[in-house]
Amino acid sequence: MLANKLDFSLQLLEEKGKIFLRLSGFSMFPFLQEGDVALIKKVAINELSIGDVIVFTQDQKMIAHRLKEIIQKGNHFLLTTKGDTSKNNDPVFTEKEYVGKIVSFNRKEKNITITTKFYELIGTIIIKTTRLNTPFFVLNKRIWRRIWIIRKKY
Repeated sequence: MLANKLDFSLQLLEEKGKIFLRLSGFSMFPFLQEGDVALIKKVAINELSIGDVIVFTQDQKMIAHRLKEIIQKGNHFLLTTKGDTSKNNDPVFTEKEYVGKIVSFNRKEKNITITTKFYELIGTIIIKTTRLNTPFFVLNKRIWRRIWIIRKKY
């Protein structure tokens, strides 16, 4: 028997090659938003590109952040990610914590595929200009978090 939702999700991804998960949090706002349902596919690390939104495990939960760097050391990979509204990079992790890549998400009954050239370019621009855009995203996150909290009350 599986111990928790994380184990169940990881087993399902292993068996089916994809899973749908409802997103929470504001670290990728405005690109990904609270309540979006993401399609996560099992994609080999050597097929990833800088700027892709990937999912990894940390502290018994899944986190979706933008890929900033891949370092290959022998047969192993070290990955660095960053949330769009985060001031700092996430701690470096290995392929053992890597789960998959977000290839699309549903928001308000609309499916948005993010594996197109347009979204790949957007991801690359966001990650390459992170020092410039992070203050904007952080301010934007604070404003939207307040709106979200007020909206949930009513």
